Amino acid sequence: MIKSLAMIGFTDNAAKRISEISEALPPETEQRIYGKDRELRSFVQEAFRDCGCVLFVSAAGIAVRSIAPFIRSKDRDPAVIVMDELGENLIPILSGHIGGANDMARELAEITGARPVITTGTDVNGKFAVDTWAVKNGFEIDDITKIKVVSSALIKGEPVGIFVEEGRERIKGTIPEELTLVREGVKAPEKGIYVGFRTDCSPFRETIRLFPKVLVIGAGCRRGMEPDAFSGRMAAFLTENGLSMKAVLELATIDIKKDEACMRAFCEKYGIGMVTFRAEELMEETGDFSPSDLVMEITGADNVSERAAFRAARLEGGAVPEVIMHKVKLKDMTAAVCEKRWECRFDV
Repeated sequence: MIKSLAMIGFTDNAAKRISEISEALPPETEQRIYGKDRELRSFVQEAFRDCGCVLFVSAAGIAVRSIAPFIRSKDRDPAVIVMDELGENLIPILSGHIGGANDMARELAEITGARPVITTGTDVNGKFAVDTWAVKNGFEIDDITKIKVVSSALIKGEPVGIFVEEGRERIKGTIPEELTLVREGVKAPEKGIYVGFRTDCSPFRETIRLFPKVLVIGAGCRRGMEPDAFSGRMAAFLTENGLSMKAVLELATIDIKKDEACMRAFCEKYGIGMVTFRAEELMEETGDFSPSDLVMEITGADNVSERAAFRAARLEGGAVPEVIMHKVKLKDMTAAVCEKRWECRFDV
């Protein structure tokens, strides 16, 4: 569903199309409509910043020139679609896969009766689109330049592999026939897709890594710790252990640390959530946790980082989580990592 839509037109016919779309959209869709009292450049700039989709009811050339100053990258740009003012064709011109422009054009076609004109290579050739699939699964793409490597191979009919952490048990749905599921120890194609949370796993000579948001960091720290020090040591801890920051869902700790500036700054910097638990909630968890009498005396829980990571991952995944890293003592802080239960779905 289109969550936020900016619409731009310059003629009476365009205004009519925009009005028809506006009335047909569900009430939960945020709408912004360009008016002639606005300066076009500033409206487009705001739409690029705030909206998931920008629709031009105009000539394609006008749309291209209007958006050109604000285009950043495939993984940051909103969907941009052009519709002719008679409402006959809808053409995604930017962010067809990651931004969802292709799917949004199809959605708008259902409303307007217009014909969606899809031009992306994998779509017109009926091939698996790794970036679209990643977005639907909520996976982060490590290096967007690798998308074209896999897509080009698929279009050419070259073998492409897929490696999923812990293999087939995570997979739901049918793997597309053009992909080959690869296991450890088995000869892999030259190019392929890795799905997991590790940065030190490269099953293919040319690998595009997709990171599901499945890791929970449990943390403790000295009161008043400097934010830069906390963030730097936590990032280094993950890197040294081959774990991707892009796979981190949230940071978990005890409630007495909920206002620690260093933890808040870390979460804001990397765009992850923060969750806290009371000491008695942490002590409810059963598992192989390393106890500390000193921590128990100060906080009321015998271990903060491991128990917090474990509890948050269990609640997020709905099952007993995997402990990836037991408590590690860093300077002025501790860290542990758990993996919540997750799936790699082809039925989305």
